[in-house]
Amino acid sequence: MTGINHKLKGTRVEKGLTQEDMAEKIGISTYSYLMKENGKRDFTLTEMKKICEILDKELSEIF
Repeated sequence: MTGINHKLKGTRVEKGLTQEDMAEKIGISTYSYLMKENGKRDFTLTEMKKICEILDKELSEIF
């Protein structure tokens, strides 16, 4: 897991959100979110912005 993915997972867990929660909130399948959080695929800029809004973080704090 890369530093980016580690920051994302850590922040998500701190906020009490599951991968399923995040997938639903940003409008993608749970499988797609899982692949992206695990570094197998890249998030789009739009997805990254939504994630930051959900987690109340700046883009540079996670990505």
